[in-house]
Formats: sequence, C-alpha cells, structure tokens
Amino acid sequence: NLTAQSEGCIRQLSIRSACPLDSGTYTCGTADDTVEFTVTVEELPVRIVHSNADAPHVYQVSQNVVLACELSSADALVRWYKDGEEVEEKDGFLLARDGPHCRLVMAAARAQDTGEFVCDAGGDSVFFNVTVAEPPVRILQPVERSLEKQVWALERLELSCEVSVPDAPVRWFKDGLEVDETHNLVLQTEGAKRLLVVLQASAEDAGEYICETKDESVSFDVRVSDPPVQIVGRDELQTHHSCLASEDLVLSVMLSCPKGEVKWYKDGEKLQDTARVRLEQDGARHSLVI
Repeated sequence: NLTAQSEGCIRQLSIRSACPLDSGTYTCGTADDTVEFTVTVEELPVRIVHSNADAPHVYQVSQNVVLACELSSADALVRWYKDGEEVEEKDGFLLARDGPHCRLVMAAARAQDTGEFVCDAGGDSVFFNVTVAEPPVRILQPVERSLEKQVWALERLELSCEVSVPDAPVRWFKDGLEVDETHNLVLQTEGAKRLLVVLQASAEDAGEYICETKDESVSFDVRVSDPPVQIVGRDELQTHHSCLASEDLVLSVMLSCPKGEVKWYKDGEKLQDTARVRLEQDGARHSLVI
C-alpha cells in the first residue's frame, strides 16, 4: 500500500488506507540531504451508530428483554453496565455479538433487573432505562365488582374469587379489617381460586367482605337470616284424633329448628298454658296436652 511518485522536482510517498502500523519516522534522502517525517496514525474513534435505547423498555416479569447497539467498528471492544457495575454473562444475562451488532439479552426478566443499563464503546456510550414489573393480578371471577350474598343461620357460607395469577397473594377483609382464620372461618386456595369459608354462619358473620389483590378487589354484602321454621314430616302427621272423655289428648309436631316458635289455636282462638292445657317443648318437638 506504499506508492512512491515523482513529478518534476517533487518526490511523494503515498500510503493507502493508513493504519496504526504505519506510524513511525519516514526519511526522504538524496545524496547530499535528508528530511524526516514523523507520522502517527490513530484508530478512528468508535461510535455507536444505532441502538434501540429510545424504545420503551417496560416489561413484565418473565418477558424477553433485548438491548441492542450497533458500533462503527466490527472488532471494537464494548462493555455493558447495570447501575454502574459491569455486567457479566451470568444470573440471567446473555452477552451476544455479531460483528458490530452487540446485544444484552435477558431471556426471562426479573423484577430485580430493573435499572439503568449502559452500552459503553470507550469513546461513545448509550443508556437504557429498563423497568420490569410484576404482571397485574386481575380478578377473573366473579365478573361483578359488588355482589350480595344471602345465607341462613348455621349454614355454610362460601365466598370465592378466581385470580389471573395462580400464586398471587390475596387478602380478605370484613368490615374494613383483615380476616384471620378461626375454628369457624377457613381461608383456602384451589389453584387460581381463593375461598373464604364460614362453616356455620351466624348473625355476627353478616357484613361486607372484600377479596383484594394488589390491583383489584371485589366486595360481597353478606346477610345472615334465621331459616324459615317448618313442620317436619307434615305428610306423616295424624291430623284426626279421637279420645274418650277424661283421657289426655296429646298433639305433637316436630320443627325444622329447635328455636322455632309455635302457637296453638282452637277454632281460631289462641291457646294459653293453663292448669288444664299444657304447652310443652322438648328440643324441636312441641306438644299440646289437654
């Protein structure tokens, strides 16, 4: 790549595509005189000619993250930094290169990968602000955000929510206070479903319950009522009775609830407990004895 040229009294040495190896002292000499030239050839400064730093680097956990830089030189040295510390090819980081194209890859980003990354080519650098967030936890079921729930006293009360992230934490509240498990109240997890179960509901279990994730919530307005009192075995009851004078007449019914109230009537008039008429109760069994 050296060319010596002569044009009249002018002598010229040309170096095509000079490189640092061409640095040195060059001497032009005649029989009677010489002149020296000190030549220094420096590498061109490495520039980052293209990157994806301007893209919105906002990701969710487990997503693939690629930070890319294209250098002006295919063999220039490049270093990657995160929050001021040099990145090594470990802990989920992959450093890839194809000629001037350099990439930092996170195949499954984590929340702790959030930070400021730098692609440093020595004389030039570019910054990437990366945010990796946990995915939002949605309540898929129930679809309604507010529901009413009616349950009879002593029955099982079950409230449930299905969330979009199976292992996401869920908190339950009742009337503004976080719920703790007791012998009668159980919190359960079945895959993506979260359940609050009251084994035997009572009046004090009525109120507003809230199932809450970090992003959404749903409320349940729970009402607990005494169950309707019914006469058990109505079809088997003997409704026609006969007895002899001076014999005791006993009429009995069995109720569905021991606390149920019974009133006895004769020909439309309410009977009272007297010396001759006795109103008796044994648990759920109520009897009229005359």
